[in-house]
Amino acid sequence: MAYCVRCGVKLEPGATSCPLCQTEVIATPDVVGKSTNPLFPGVVTDKKDDYLKIDKRRKGFSELVITFMVISIIILLITGLAFKGDNSFDHWIPIVCVLFGGGYLLTLLYSKLSYPRLATVYTLLTIGLLLFLDGYDLRFSWALYPTSALVVYWVIGVMPWILKSNRVVFGSIGGVVSIALFLLVVDALEGGGLLWFFPIALPTLAVVVVGFVLLALRFRIGDPTMTELILSIILIASVGVGSGDFFTMRALQADQLVSWSTYVWIVAACLGVFLVAVATLKKVRMYFSNKIRA
Repeated sequence: MAYCVRCGVKLEPGATSCPLCQTEVIATPDVVGKSTNPLFPGVVTDKKDDYLKIDKRRKGFSELVITFMVISIIILLITGLAFKGDNSFDHWIPIVCVLFGGGYLLTLLYSKLSYPRLATVYTLLTIGLLLFLDGYDLRFSWALYPTSALVVYWVIGVMPWILKSNRVVFGSIGGVVSIALFLLVVDALEGGGLLWFFPIALPTLAVVVVGFVLLALRFRIGDPTMTELILSIILIASVGVGSGDFFTMRALQADQLVSWSTYVWIVAACLGVFLVAVATLKKVRMYFSNKIRA
């Protein structure tokens, strides 16, 4: 049984590259195993850049999908003609939805089975569908919100898989920038100018980013357990939520420091003391263990 050295995905016997991140497999046949029948018939696994072969099963399924699409469009067109002049039914919206739905299925059939490719195509299809549904009347009202969220997802969840090097660095930077731009877009779309992005959202995001940077440094200088990792993430979330309340009070020029996040700050303080105590005890125990061995 072999696993990818980069992403940890289990490799099929005889695989020459990782099916998820496309990393080349450098191992003897005794480790990887001999090639067996592929999970999806017609998939070429010998070469990284080969595309899916169109076998009878895939061809038959695609013909079935196209047939259902054509039948659905014809029925919708006939229905639209039957209700012509009645504003209660518009056949063009369901027709476009049928086309996009078929696009999802056909993309899965005729594209390489890799996460970055499928996620990118599906993201673009979803954005196109949302923009059409919202802009059908030539006015956009709500589609920019989910569209911006999908862009953030692609930057954080897909772009690091496309990058060949420095995935963590560029993925982290791209994630922070995309989240900041998303909050900026939401504030701008709310109308009335930028009211809360600069005084509240941006400093709160900065606090959260600093928290994750400190967590990354903790990994560099030590070996935290899974429990410490989970508690650290809860601590960062608590500080982020409390910071949002704090900066809101500052934007409102209130006399009190916070309004509702007092208990959240108490939880954050307890978690911080606990994590510092655990890290300190580890260092002390390691110090005395080295002294005893010496």
